[in-house]
This record gives sequence, C-alpha cells and structure tokens, in this order.
Amino acid sequence: MKATHWSSLKRIAPLAWPVLVGQLAVLAFSTVDTLMVARYSAVDLAALAVGGAVFMTVFIGLMGVVLAVSPIVGQLFGAGKMKEVGDTLHQAVWMALGLSMLGELVLLWPEPFLAMAKTAPEVETRVRAYLHALVYSLPASLAFTALRGFNTAVSRPKLVMLLQVAGLLLKIPLNNLMIRGFDLPWPFGPVHVPALGAAGCAVATSIVMWAQLRGRCADAARPLL
Repeated sequence: MKATHWSSLKRIAPLAWPVLVGQLAVLAFSTVDTLMVARYSAVDLAALAVGGAVFMTVFIGLMGVVLAVSPIVGQLFGAGKMKEVGDTLHQAVWMALGLSMLGELVLLWPEPFLAMAKTAPEVETRVRAYLHALVYSLPASLAFTALRGFNTAVSRPKLVMLLQVAGLLLKIPLNNLMIRGFDLPWPFGPVHVPALGAAGCAVATSIVMWAQLRGRCADAARPLL
C-alpha cells in the first residue's frame, strides 16, 4: 500500500508543483497592486479595494465555467481522442469570449455594487475608472483560463507556470509606470502619460493578460488542435 501511495505521489508531484507556483504568482497580482497603490494614495487604495472585489466576483464566477474544459479535455486526452480534444478547446475559447461580454456589462455599469459599498464620490469615480480599464483584460483573462485548463489537462503545467510568473515580473514595472505616470523619451515623445493611480493597476493587468495570451501557451496547444 505504501509503495502504491509513493508511486502515485511521484506521478502527481511533477504536475502539482507548477500549478501551485503559477497560482501563487496569480495571487501575487493583487498583493502587488495593494502594496504599490498604498504608497500612492489612500483614496486610490479604497478604490482598489472596492473595484478589486467587484472584478474578482465577476471573474471567478465566469472562470469556474470556463475551467470545465480541464476535466473534459483530460478524459478525452487519456482516451486518445485528439480531434475531440481540439474541438473542446475551440468551444471553450468561444465560450470564454461570449462570457466576457456578459462580464464586461457588469464592469461598465457596476451600480449595484457601488450602491452596496456607499463610497464617497471621489472613490466612486476611481472605482469606475479601475473597472472600465479592466474591461479590456476580461476577454484575454478568460481565454487564457481556457488555455491554462487545457495545458494542465494534457500534462503541460510548466508552460502555464512560466507565463504566469513572467506576467507577474512584467506587471511590477508596469504598475509603477501607470500608477505614477511617466514621460516617453525621444523618439516616441515627448509624450506625458498622466498618473492613473488605482486605474493604472488595471491598465497594467490588461497589458499583462494580453501578453500572456499571445505567449507560447497557444503555440503548445496547436499540435493537438
């Protein structure tokens, strides 16, 4: 019995640790946002708290639907049904894009959440700016979720982990630039990008999510499509 357990552990561990590291990198996104905005403005920190709660409510709800691709693909992949594997991923991506449209409506018009929060006018304005910037990230985030579930199901979690860690490393300098503003030097400037505060975190997240989606995650899936 012990030998069987040890054998199972050796098979699970190479798949489990990249998933753990990748999820820790994703969780660090909100930690980085909080730490960096806290040093910028208390009003923006309040907006980040409310806006982050609204976005996570929308995103996690939709993400749970999209991640249904993982067990389905895992079963088909184990059975050697490669055509069905590719078809399932196609449908998952289309479903992710369709669900993102519903989520974007909530982010564009978050009145029910703002009514419950009863925030001050200056905080409410910044919450809206934060959520409106995240509208651009939602399609990429959900599509990447589908690809993440797919690659994990076909035993390729390390690729997803690398993209998630790289996304975190990219987000930190982008956060700093977008929160505090910056000037583009020659030959791109002179162009001044104003300080965006909490909304700058959302802009950075949108850039990172689209960069992750354009990474090698989709390339790895292509041979199975």
